[in-house]
Amino acid sequence: GKVRSRAQWVDEGEKPTKYFCGLESKNYTSKIIPKVEKDNGEIVTDQKEILKEVQYFYENLYKNKDEDKGCSLKDIVEGLKGASIRKLTEEEKDNLEGEIGSFEAGEILKNEK
Repeated sequence: GKVRSRAQWVDEGEKPTKYFCGLESKNYTSKIIPKVEKDNGEIVTDQKEILKEVQYFYENLYKNKDEDKGCSLKDIVEGLKGASIRKLTEEEKDNLEGEIGSFEAGEILKNEK
């Protein structure tokens, strides 16, 4: 009996209701990106082109822009080796430890604008 009822359920399955189909249709429209602006200001509305632009954006997001200019992280580190950089005192180190308070957070947010 169980095997037959399971086979029947797999064969026929649960049919989606009109309500479910409406929800899925509504959810689909909230998942798409309707338009994207390219670097050159052009607006793209074709979904395939939007996907290409999103891929391009994220592929280039974290590329080191300075490497294109002949300045790498290695060059920066080498340049800092001979520099006279003051070390923090123990008191300064202690002041930097701990959680950020609400006053500090407010000051940071004010300065970001």
